[in-house]
Amino acid sequence: MSTPPPHAAPAKLSWGRALAIILLGPLVGGVVMFVWIFFAERLWTDPDVAKTVVAALVLYLAFGAMAGLLPALASAALWTQVVGLVRGFWPRLLAAIAVGGVTGAALIWPFIALVFGPYGPDPWFAGPAALAGAVALVATALPGAKE
Repeated sequence: MSTPPPHAAPAKLSWGRALAIILLGPLVGGVVMFVWIFFAERLWTDPDVAKTVVAALVLYLAFGAMAGLLPALASAALWTQVVGLVRGFWPRLLAAIAVGGVTGAALIWPFIALVFGPYGPDPWFAGPAALAGAVALVATALPGAKE
């Protein structure tokens, strides 16, 4: 692992990367939530598993696209600040997990309240939301990123 010279300019987040975080991140998060529910609710035991899986996947992709927009916007905004401060793959990976996890867990609640009414933060749901945010930011912010 090479360290950039001290005079090297810090990395910047491109507009394309920011758009990927904002537009693709919620879909990645929706897939993560679907996988979580698939195992948590044991969807494979349904007699018509194919129909159930397709319906659940469509629901979670749509839900993820809407519910993940605010966390994705916040992740992109925070990542623009973090990307220039953190160098190296492993520190950036940990930073992406932290930023995505915190924004996913914290900023899902306005959407939940809007759709389902007053609903306080629930640790059972905040954990998967944090996982979805972390995986989404790692998947959209890190691949192909330059030091």
